Amino acid sequence: MPIQAGRIARERDRANREAAASEQVSKFLEGLFRVADPSESRGKTITAREILDHGAERIEWELRGQPATQARLMGSIGRVYNSLGFYDQAQALHAAALEIRRSEFGEESLDDLGWALDHAGSPKEALALHRAALAIYEPRLPANDVRIGWSHYYLGVSLLRLGESRGAQAAIERALGIFETSLGPESQPVSWCYNDLGLLHESLFDYEAASRHYESALRLKERILPADDPDVALTRNNLGYVLAKSGRFGEARLTLDRGLADAERILGPDHPATSYAVFSLGELARLQGDRESAASYLERALAIQERTLDANDAGFLVFTVHALACVRRDQGRDAEAEALFRRAMAVREGVLGREHHQTLETAAEYATLLRRTGRTMEAEALEARVRDASPPQVSP
Repeated sequence: MPIQAGRIARERDRANREAAASEQVSKFLEGLFRVADPSESRGKTITAREILDHGAERIEWELRGQPATQARLMGSIGRVYNSLGFYDQAQALHAAALEIRRSEFGEESLDDLGWALDHAGSPKEALALHRAALAIYEPRLPANDVRIGWSHYYLGVSLLRLGESRGAQAAIERALGIFETSLGPESQPVSWCYNDLGLLHESLFDYEAASRHYESALRLKERILPADDPDVALTRNNLGYVLAKSGRFGEARLTLDRGLADAERILGPDHPATSYAVFSLGELARLQGDRESAASYLERALAIQERTLDANDAGFLVFTVHALACVRRDQGRDAEAEALFRRAMAVREGVLGREHHQTLETAAEYATLLRRTGRTMEAEALEARVRDASPPQVSP
């Protein structure tokens, strides 16, 4: 049975490599966190960022010649950078891990790099990587393999960021089905799918459907995660935002106040996710007609985002710029409003395209300012562009 013997030998070798890599990872992490030991740090407070930076530097020289362990740790530290909002550092590590895996093991790190690119404001580049990952996985793996689920999930997120609603919905729902089968209906990835289906319907201004999905995600996260998990706070803020957009102001205020308190306690005052909670309270104040409070919240959110996000971020940052532009217009601060509208338009056109519904939303609000200030021809051109665009579509 030479074929079977060869297969057994390959599996044995693979298991031995995995065991050796796991041991190397354990030793590396033990050394990494030793820097936070008071006897090592000499009483200096060591931040999570400093630990990660130290680890990223050590990977380069300490694990040279051990590509499997290097790539594995680069991916792990890259994911932590990503969750802390350090997107440039995450992207650099995932790119390095991809190059190692390409040269040593084939293209197995495409989704990690795509995820980092997505969070760094490059969804088009991320989309190509996730499609490439699916092209590798689908011919080789069972239909419900969790790796295929992850690739569909990441693909759906990129499509959602680019406004391709039908494709996003199909990809996320495919991921949801795989996760429910492979990981179980009470798993965290299932909650992420519910959350992102909420984002999809929110982007289409279907706030009732969005709130249902967010509520499903929040109930599941509250059952399976600790109360202080940042993932719970994130979905609570998403729910609070759509409650505000639905006119359910009392519920929105309670939800968002709790979400902001949780985000500040768990993530700190300068995390991008904390800025989203602040932004949502600004939107609530704007919808209630409290322009001064709205401006205060939105300025605070924007200050956080400008310290932590790329200037061309088409997610949190440009939403805040757009909302603050509307507030400044309504306050009669026309020059400030116009500068902000132009900034939002430039980012949305550059990243999402001229016909994306978020770009068109900014165009419509900017046209209101132009018309009010007597620039009728410019306003009419923007209004025609919005009117002629096809509305986004999503299946029920």
